[in-house]
Amino acid sequence: RHSATQTSAEAKPPKQSHRRLAQNAEYIEQAARAAVEVADFSLRTVLQILQRLDVPINTNRKNVMPKGRTYVHGMLLGLYSYGGTMGVSLASRRHPWLTRLLVGALRTESPDFPFTSIQLNYNYASRPHIDKNNLGTSYIIALGPHTGGGVWVHDAEVGDVP
Repeated sequence: RHSATQTSAEAKPPKQSHRRLAQNAEYIEQAARAAVEVADFSLRTVLQILQRLDVPINTNRKNVMPKGRTYVHGMLLGLYSYGGTMGVSLASRRHPWLTRLLVGALRTESPDFPFTSIQLNYNYASRPHIDKNNLGTSYIIALGPHTGGGVWVHDAEVGDVP
């Protein structure tokens, strides 16, 4: 959905219209609620809804930004713990039905996997990084058309796992 491209010469991210984001959030919430109410937690439905989501610009996740980039598109749903504070993310408060849909989808895919948060990343290949604030294992689902890339995992007992 995003047409903006970023070059290393860009000093700051493009402005996002708060009105457009609010209108998009309303549409997404209606679609997510409709899916949740009929218990449609399929990845196909999730993808259809996420493809319409205007994922906000995030300038804080410097550890994942590709070289030369000043922002990525991403949002955290669920709980957060940062700098000694914890709570429910702003994105979850803005998108309660989307949060329910994604929780339902993950429960459908892996019913016994424990989690408190869901990080949505859109249209970028993150730099190799360590999720140092995570407790436990991460569960990664890639949706939509993409080429290349991969996930590298380092396990202290096993070593590197491609």
